[in-house]
Amino acid sequence: MLTQEQFEKYLIGALNRDTESERAIYEGSVDYVYKIVLKYVSDRDDAADIAQETMIQAFEKLKNYNPSKGKFKSWLAKIAINKALKWLGKNKQMISQESAEKFFEVLKT
Repeated sequence: MLTQEQFEKYLIGALNRDTESERAIYEGSVDYVYKIVLKYVSDRDDAADIAQETMIQAFEKLKNYNPSKGKFKSWLAKIAINKALKWLGKNKQMISQESAEKFFEVLKT
């Protein structure tokens, strides 16, 4: 995962649709997102799809990210968790107590 400083280095470029900045953010974040999603969705292919959707949504909403309200890592984790929970809801899977605890654990980081 990118550090906050690394992310901020690429933020302006990504907001201006600079492909190198976007690629740096994507490549520095997608594995982190995948690991979060995999805690909720056990199928690796589904988790990869959700991670991809998370990254797309994050780039679409990047202009809404406010560094004074928290770190990019936490902001991105919330998007990933919400995507995973929405997918679980659509697929009628139950969320275990352990998954709920992991949700709050991720938000604390």
